This record gives sequence, C-alpha cells and structure tokens, in this order.
Amino acid sequence: KQLPHQALSLYAHAAQSLVWNAVLSRRISKFGPRPVVGDLVFAGDSTMSSAGGMPLAEDAGADEALIMDDDVAEGSDSEAQECGRALPSVRVLRTAEEAAAVQLSDVVLPLPGSDVEYPPALR
Repeated sequence: KQLPHQALSLYAHAAQSLVWNAVLSRRISKFGPRPVVGDLVFAGDSTMSSAGGMPLAEDAGADEALIMDDDVAEGSDSEAQECGRALPSVRVLRTAEEAAAVQLSDVVLPLPGSDVEYPPALR
C-alpha cells in the first residue's frame, strides 16, 4: 500500500519546515536578532512589493539574476517573470558595514532543498 501523492508532499514539506525552523533557531541563538557578516539579504530593495515580498514586474531590472521557485524551474525565465513567480536575487553581506546598513527583516534564509547554499556561518 502506498500513501497518496498529497500525503507524501505534506510529509516532505513538514520535514522541510522542521529543518528550516531548526536552522533559524540556531542562527538567532548564535548571532542574536541582528544581521551579521555572511547573512543573505535581498539584493535590491526597490524590486520588492509591499505584499508578500514578491518583485514588482515593472521594477525588475533586466540585468538582475533571479532565483527560480521549484514549481517554475521547469519553465523558461521569461515565463516565470510573466506569471510573477520569480523570486528576487540575494547577496551575501561581506563586511560589518554592510551588515550594519540592513535590518533583520532584510535577512533571508533559504528553504532546505537539493540545490541550496546556506550562509557560511550556518553550514
């Protein structure tokens, strides 16, 4: 007997959330509620909309590298941008000055997956 696909997906997402919460707890307990060198932050604040952190289509620059959502990875980049599912690009904070210039709400932590790179301090 086999579990339905939706049930398997539910278990996979629950495990993914468990790992994400553990990594976030470790990050907060180790560094506190402030950005630090090595954290990942959104590459451009101007491309973010106020609802849900998704980029505004008219604000997205042509030269920005976009990270694709798993559900859109099979489609083309232009197809993903047209449907508004492309995620904004991120960058690594490399200096203490960069870390001091951003807020904790700008820090992003990727969901666990097969092709995910965590900040160096959380590896």
